[in-house]
Amino acid sequence: MYNLVIKEFLLQKKYMIIYVLYGIGIAAAACFTPGIVSNFFYVFYITTASYLSVMYSNGYEMKGQSEVMLNSLPVNREQIINAKYIYLQILIILYSILILIFSFIARVININSTAAFNINMYVISFIVLGLVFSIYYPLYFKLGREKLRVVTLFFYLIIFISPEFYSKAARNPEKYHLVKVLTFVTDNTDLVLISLSAVVILLLIASSSISTRIYKNKEF
Repeated sequence: MYNLVIKEFLLQKKYMIIYVLYGIGIAAAACFTPGIVSNFFYVFYITTASYLSVMYSNGYEMKGQSEVMLNSLPVNREQIINAKYIYLQILIILYSILILIFSFIARVININSTAAFNINMYVISFIVLGLVFSIYYPLYFKLGREKLRVVTLFFYLIIFISPEFYSKAARNPEKYHLVKVLTFVTDNTDLVLISLSAVVILLLIASSSISTRIYKNKEF
């Protein structure tokens, strides 16, 4: 299991420096952004960096036909699936730690900044990515990456449109009903995050079970 997770990181290790530089840029930008909007920057970084890491890893895996090689070895197919889901969770934690470090350094340099990363940003990122990949992975193992190009392009589109939406919503919160939503979430933050996290955990467990069943019956 450990080696399977390490394999995921090795498949796209050359891109890690890009994600690090990206995190530094996000932390710097958040320092000059109003409080609540800066939180979106942190969530955006964790979700996009994690999503792209998984996509690149899967892409190299398909390109190199490593699935065929793995299944020719005495490796339990359930472990292969579990490694994918564990890899995702490690990525969320890793990028959360990186943005925490970068945001702390940025705040020290810019003493007037009020932008601070907190645990809620990690939880929100976990919820978003958990929802996405609980749907994506069963489809990925059933159809393959090539047949999921449309779905992948849709997620990429959301990634690139999101910053513009956040910017517009921050400038005109009444139009996007952002005030009501944020007021409710702010007043019930713990309840909302705990409830959503519980739902996502159940979805990931169900997704992993479905993916395992699909993968066990797959022919290579």
